Amino acid sequence: MGTGAGKGLNFGNSFGARREQQNDMSQENRHLTESQLIAELEEKGTKFTKEDVLFITKDKTGQTVWLEKGNSGAGLKHIEQRHEQDFLRKQNIHKEEIAQHLRTIYTDGNIEYSRITTRNNIEGYEKLYSYKGSYYILSGIGTNGFIVSAYPLDENIAHKLIERYKK
Repeated sequence: MGTGAGKGLNFGNSFGARREQQNDMSQENRHLTESQLIAELEEKGTKFTKEDVLFITKDKTGQTVWLEKGNSGAGLKHIEQRHEQDFLRKQNIHKEEIAQHLRTIYTDGNIEYSRITTRNNIEGYEKLYSYKGSYYILSGIGTNGFIVSAYPLDENIAHKLIERYKK
C-alpha cells in the first residue's frame, strides 16, 4: 500500500467550502494531466506510491486528490471491502466501476461541504461531493490529498449533513 494512506479519515472541527471557490478554479489548472499532477506531488515531496496510483485529479476547489490501490485500512481496497454493496445498492455501481465512478465525481462533482477533522491526532478532510443531483459521496481525504475512504450516501442523509456543516 502507498504511503499516502498515512493520512486518515478524521472527525472534528469544521469549516465550509465556498461555492465561489469552486467556480473560481480555472479550468486550465483543474485539468492538468495525471503525469503533471504526479510531478507536482513529487516536487512537493509528498509521500505516495506512484505505481499504486489509480487516478489523480483536482476537485473544484483545486485540491489535488488521488486514489491508490490501498489495503484494508485505506484506498480502493478498503473502499471495495467496506462499501462495495453500498455502491451497488445506492448508485448501481459495480465493484469494477468504483474507481472510475469516483474519478468522475472528484473531478466534476460539487463539494457540498468540507471539514478539517482530527482523528488519532491526524488531521484530514471530510468532504461531501455531489454529482448531477443524484450521487452523493462522503469521503475522507488526507491533508496531502490521498483518498482514504469514500462511500455513497442517500440523498436525505446527505442533505442533513449539508445543513449541519455547510457555511
